[in-house]
Amino acid sequence: MLVAELAGIKSALSHALTSVPRQPKGAVGVGSVVEAELIEGDEVKRVFVAGDWTMRTGSQADWLTQPTIIVSARSPIAQAMMGCMEGDEFTFRGRYVITSIRWACHPRFFSL
Repeated sequence: MLVAELAGIKSALSHALTSVPRQPKGAVGVGSVVEAELIEGDEVKRVFVAGDWTMRTGSQADWLTQPTIIVSARSPIAQAMMGCMEGDEFTFRGRYVITSIRWACHPRFFSL
């Protein structure tokens, strides 16, 4: 079992980004907190796009003031939003419009 787990970790690391990729200013990318509203409904999604190195996908970003789910940059929802700007639409289990994009970083990184 440990051999399989180690192989999985090695594979993930070999495909992981070593730094935050460059992205257009104001576009969704690694480090973005994105708020999107369902076009035909009242659902609002709030996600933090983390890099490949995150181990907290699916959990709450407890350092942010509003409930926000952490997603990997390689997740289907992040891939659907990547490069989008405010006002752009994307499809992920429904059609959404991006209403807000801001950059965020865990406070722990400021204390290093």
